Amino acid sequence: MRRLVESVRLSLSTENWYSALFVALSMPDICGRLEDPTKPSDERYMDWFRRYLSGVYGAPTAEPFLTPEDCYALRCALVHQGAADITGQKKKKILDEICFFRPGSQAFGPLRPGHCNRLTNVRVNDREFKSALCLMVTGFCEDMCKAVEKWLSDVAGNVGIQARMNDLLPIY
Repeated sequence: MRRLVESVRLSLSTENWYSALFVALSMPDICGRLEDPTKPSDERYMDWFRRYLSGVYGAPTAEPFLTPEDCYALRCALVHQGAADITGQKKKKILDEICFFRPGSQAFGPLRPGHCNRLTNVRVNDREFKSALCLMVTGFCEDMCKAVEKWLSDVAGNVGIQARMNDLLPIY
């Protein structure tokens, strides 16, 4: 798992945004499988997100910015379709779309949303967003990396998980 975290960070440092996002969005599923290979992918992904990222993307007194369901829907839409529109995803809960922007992006013109801002009825370039969460790609990926590092610390003494980690793909 550390190799994947390093891969995300290297991709961020070289502005390889798509690579960083694809790997970052896959890590909760991989961690969840290492914990319980018998659990369905959607359940393990959302359970892992609840434990390690709800504190980052939740709102204690209001609707969360990013739910486990919406993050799983994003993972499915991006990995399988190359899209951030999650309206057609079964697990979608609150959002219609998640938009990512890079540091210094001019896509929003004078509007410069910070990391983790909900937008409604906004036009960006030629696209209209009815209900979107805007995330800075660097912030989102780093949040995922930190969550995986916390998880690695939590499972360091779990012999079964450590053994299953040995089965992760090595590149020689």
